[in-house]
Amino acid sequence: MHIPLDYSSTRNLPSNVAMNFSYTQAQIAAVELSLSKERFAPYVTAQQGDRLRALKLYEANTLLSEALYGSLQGLEVTLRNAIHAKLSSELGRSDWFDTPILQQYERQKVGEVKARLAGRNPLAAVPPGQVVATLTFGFWASLTNKSYHRPLWRPYLAHVFANGSPGNDEVRDALRALAELRNRIAHHEPIVFRAVAGKLQQQNLNGVLQTILKAAGWISPETASWIRSQSRLSEVYQRISQPFSP
Repeated sequence: MHIPLDYSSTRNLPSNVAMNFSYTQAQIAAVELSLSKERFAPYVTAQQGDRLRALKLYEANTLLSEALYGSLQGLEVTLRNAIHAKLSSELGRSDWFDTPILQQYERQKVGEVKARLAGRNPLAAVPPGQVVATLTFGFWASLTNKSYHRPLWRPYLAHVFANGSPGNDEVRDALRALAELRNRIAHHEPIVFRAVAGKLQQQNLNGVLQTILKAAGWISPETASWIRSQSRLSEVYQRISQPFSP
């Protein structure tokens, strides 16, 4: 698979947002300084020291991150709502996260979220829905860890991921990888390539999208179809014309 790069700063952009940018050495150096040499370095390495191509790769990474974030968002909201609905129903309370069912790490994360939300309005009780909406993708993924196989997966979560009957390990591995990807996007890290054994290797982003759709489909095939219909990944690839080979 090739990750293409668009070398036009205005191609296919709406006329009201298209802006020209001069890719002079001075401009590139200024942008590199703004991004920081440390953040820009992997892109320079990927392009064998060519800073113009490195900046184009950085731009491509941003576009692809934006495209995947929408799909990840659809999965994340679907995931947390499905788990919340199931555990609220089975445990008979919407604040199920305050029961002993959670282990220390997850209890700590819930406590941090509740403290932060309470700090916004100390006189008001924190609604369970706000806690659920604030907990991270990583939190929800952690509920499929091996340590939760008996207390959560077997009695409850296996029914959340009922379509296709995936195993606990398959669900855990998929969600863990997607949570890591989401964090990389949120922290503006590279997603078009990754370092493996000290070498840069290209990420299969089409494969990533398929994992997102598969995970969403385990919960709701209809929602997975909707996420697919909203994906902009193919559109972004069409905007980029030149191949990237790390």
